[in-house]
Parts: sequence; C-alpha cells; structure tokens
Amino acid sequence: MNSTASKLQRILDLAANCLTVVVCLVLIGSFVRVRLSPVVRTPTVEAGLKRGMEMAKISGLDYDKAPQVLLLFLKSSCEYCLESLPSFRTVAERARASGHVRVVAVFPEGDREAAAFLKDGNVWSDQVLNADFHALKVRATPTIVVVDSQSRIKDFWIGAVSETTEKLILERL
Repeated sequence: MNSTASKLQRILDLAANCLTVVVCLVLIGSFVRVRLSPVVRTPTVEAGLKRGMEMAKISGLDYDKAPQVLLLFLKSSCEYCLESLPSFRTVAERARASGHVRVVAVFPEGDREAAAFLKDGNVWSDQVLNADFHALKVRATPTIVVVDSQSRIKDFWIGAVSETTEKLILERL
C-alpha cells in the first residue's frame, strides 16, 4: 500500500512540476511577444492624399498668397493632436519666422472650439478654417500637409508628431 501511495505521490509531483513549467513558458512567451511587438501609437490609416496631387479647395483659403502653405488638420478632441501640440507650436513658429510659409489650421468643428484649442496650446496660425475632412481626403487627425502655391501637395504626415516627424516637417518648409 505504501508503495502505491509513494508512486502516486511521485506522479502527482511530476504532473505539478510539468504544469508549473508549462505555465511559466506561456507567461514568458506572452511577455516576450508583448515586449517585442512594434508599438503602434496611431491607427493605420489609408491615406487619401498623395504627393503631387492637387489639394482639394478649402473654402476661404487662397493657396497663392505664399510660396507654401502648412495645413494643420486638427480636432480639439483628438488625443494625438493634444499630444502633438508642442510640435505644432515649434513648426508654426518656424514657418512664421521663415516669411514664406502660411500656417492654416483646419478643424471639422466650430470656430470657438478651434480657437480655444489653438489658444490653449499656444499654437499660432495665419488662418483658422472649418472644413469637411472627408471631402478633403483627410482620414485621420492630426494630418499635416505642405502645399505649394499651386495647391500641389509637397508632403504630408498622418498621426501623432514625434521628434523625428517634426524634423522632417521643418526640413520640408
């Protein structure tokens, strides 16, 4: 009887040890997969914009008033727009200092919300406009577009603005 109990105890110990090893491997695998997966901060968006294409007409905007126009497509409730405010501030100040780039902030919402958003973020712009983003092929916010005086898209960026993206924008101005 002792022999049977001892054998059963060893089998249970072995099963418990195997189960512990399996659980540890699953946990380690999950941890490694999460740590090694790329971090996606903004949703993947199919861009409706293309370099070289003509930017759709925005009511109240004359593209030919400056050699370049920096369009900031923003939404006051957008977390990525809020996160990117310091970059918008830097880019807008540099554009203003250059003397050859107009900065135009475009919002889908009313003037009050747009003005408050820019004021709270201390972001300067030459003009604030309201527009239907879908009609302009803007699929997400923030979207930053550099347009020439003939309304041709020179470059654009979609999503939260990192330091690297900020540098790229500044190089294009």
